[in-house]
Amino acid sequence: MILRRQLCILLWEKAFESQEEIQMRCKLGSFDQNLISWKVFYKYYPRNPTIQDVISNLTFSDYDKVLDLRPYMNSGALTVHHSVNMSRVHLLFRALGLRHLTVVNTANNVIGIITRQELCSSEEERDIDEDGHGNFINP
Repeated sequence: MILRRQLCILLWEKAFESQEEIQMRCKLGSFDQNLISWKVFYKYYPRNPTIQDVISNLTFSDYDKVLDLRPYMNSGALTVHHSVNMSRVHLLFRALGLRHLTVVNTANNVIGIITRQELCSSEEERDIDEDGHGNFINP
């Protein structure tokens, strides 16, 4: 998982490479790319570039380049199965202070994301039975 603000900073800083640069790096056996440091991300906090800023900053030739997100993404993000009980989801959000939670299917493929805002807005709408169990994410 990667946050939108992180993606905008990476695009603003033009942390991408052309296909030729990637092939040359692989042929030379150099897998070190010019990574954006945490100091660059910190420099933009709290005013991150918007998507509109990024689009206006990109040139026509930038659209043919590739951005490798693997060094920047959180590959260990917390996930829940699509049939998990909503009361458990609520407990996870409250206990861990989550802003979003990835929903996966039986094959562990991402099928959605629950945000804190969506959870709060649906909290009033969901029915809770007498045992205190809420609805499932995917009824």
